[in-house]
Amino acid sequence: MEGDEIKFINPDKEVIIYCYTGMTSAYVNTFLNVLGYKTKGIKFGANALVYDALKNASKTVYKGPAGYPYVTGN
Repeated sequence: MEGDEIKFINPDKEVIIYCYTGMTSAYVNTFLNVLGYKTKGIKFGANALVYDALKNASKTVYKGPAGYPYVTGN
């Protein structure tokens, strides 16, 4: 059933939300926090998880906007 995925999130546990770049997961984290869920995101998303491996393999990589600040949560 589409749209009822939230029922699989345990509201008593902290949940890590991530997407490829971190942009979409930031919105999802905010939405879930407003609903009372305990969530955190991965800075730069899944891209941060594979950045070094891609760079070492001479693949095209992207890690954040050059020259622009980013905000991290506590």
